[in-house]
Amino acid sequence: MLFSFLKKTNFKELETISEYRATQKAAKELGIKISYKESKEKHILPKEHFQIIIVDLKEVSDEKKIKFEELQQEYQEKEYHKLLKDVVQKTIIYTGLLIAGASTLSLATCLQQKENHPPKLIQKASTHKGYNYPYSHAREK
Repeated sequence: MLFSFLKKTNFKELETISEYRATQKAAKELGIKISYKESKEKHILPKEHFQIIIVDLKEVSDEKKIKFEELQQEYQEKEYHKLLKDVVQKTIIYTGLLIAGASTLSLATCLQQKENHPPKLIQKASTHKGYNYPYSHAREK
């Protein structure tokens, strides 16, 4: 199905991806240790988008933890909007292509029908000496 990525569950996957990216970006910015673990859930996207990021906050100060959470929320919102914008753009492109394809198919069908059925000549009958002849000029000879 062409628009299967628009299901509600797939928007949750966008949230998950944005959360993972935001966590990774915030941790790298603050110099916090991170490790990766492979997700066992099935997704429509490749597995590298769904690696679980483990952040080691044991040896981090409270001030740095608060800053990490603030950055994570900020980056997650930005990442989600970025991913959503990409999905909307792809949807618009696919819709445009679908409409263009349908229009082309419709035009081709109309042209083919036009070629197969030549227009019929409709001629007005004229009356000649009380008779109704369609070709009166042929009867005069």
